Amino acid sequence: MWLPVRVITGEDDIAVKEASGKGVYGAIDWEPISCGHLSLVKPDGMKDKRYLAAKSFLQISRRIDSQILDRVWRASQDVWRDRFARVSESLEFSTAIRDHRSVGKSLKGFVKCATSCEYDFMLEEDHIEFGVSFGENDLWARTPLPVYVHQIGLNLLPKTEREAIRAIIDSMLVKANADEVWSFFFPEVSLLVDRERLVDGEFVWPKLAGVFANWLLRRYTLPPTLHNKVGTKVKLAVNYNSIVPFSLPHFTFSAPWLLNGAKVRVLVEGDFEYFVSFSRLVPRGGSIAKSEQEIGNRREVNFSYEGIMLPGSAMEVRWQRRAP
Repeated sequence: MWLPVRVITGEDDIAVKEASGKGVYGAIDWEPISCGHLSLVKPDGMKDKRYLAAKSFLQISRRIDSQILDRVWRASQDVWRDRFARVSESLEFSTAIRDHRSVGKSLKGFVKCATSCEYDFMLEEDHIEFGVSFGENDLWARTPLPVYVHQIGLNLLPKTEREAIRAIIDSMLVKANADEVWSFFFPEVSLLVDRERLVDGEFVWPKLAGVFANWLLRRYTLPPTLHNKVGTKVKLAVNYNSIVPFSLPHFTFSAPWLLNGAKVRVLVEGDFEYFVSFSRLVPRGGSIAKSEQEIGNRREVNFSYEGIMLPGSAMEVRWQRRAP
C-alpha cells in the first residue's frame, strides 16, 4: 500500500539542506517555497503558499481513493524507469507512400513506400535488428529492442481486404528461401552507423514461423571498424523501400522508447475525399509545429517537436481515397 507524501522545503532554510529535506520522497511530490526554517510552518493566511500547499495535498488525499492513488504512483514509477531504457535524440523521419500505379500485378493490393529514418542513440551491442511486423506480436519485448520496425497495419482494413492481404503475405512466408521472403518486404534496404554500412546477417523468426508468423527481423552486424563504438553514442541511418496495403487509410509514427526531439514528414500520393493529421504527445505540454501542403496528387504533412516524447506518443495521418 502506498501512502501519499508531499515534501515542502524552504528555499532560504539554512538549518536543513534541500537534499536532506527532500529525502527519498522528493522525486514523487516536492514543492520548494521561498521562506526560512522557522517561517516555513507559519502561514500568514488562507491564501499563503504554505497554507495552500498543505490544503491541496489534503484535498487530494481525501477525494481520491487510496487504490487509485497507488496506481497513479505505480504509473509514475513506470515512467521514471524509462530513463534506463533506450533514448533517441534528434530523430528525423520521412516516408512517401505511392499511388496504385507503383506496383505490378504480382503485388495486387499493395503500393510502394520509400522511408528514411535517422537518430542518435547509445549503441548497445555489436549488432542491431531491423524488420517488419504485420500483426499483433511480442516484437517489442525483445532485448535489446530492434532499432526500427516497418509496420504493415491490417487492423483497420475491412475484413475481406484484410484477409486478402494476409493471404498474399502468407503465400510469401511459406517460401523456403528466407532471402526471397525478405526481398518481398524489402526490395532495397541499407543500415548505416556513423556513415558506415552494416553487414546483412541472419534472419530472426518468431517461434511460430511460416503462415503463423507476425513479424520477421534481420540482424545486421557491425564491421570491425565500428566495434570500438559499442557503448557510445552513434548516428543510425535506415533507408529502405517496402510495401503497404493500397487500401490502408492511415499512417502512424509511434515512439517505442524515449525520444528527445523529432521531425516527421509523411507524403501520400492519390486523390482523397479527406486527408487529416494529428498528434498524441505524452507528456502533454509544449507545442508541436505542423505544416501541410498539397501539390498535384500529393499531400504532405510535416511535424516537428523539440521536447521529450514518452513511449506511446504518436504523429498520425488519416485519409479516405476517392472511388475510381
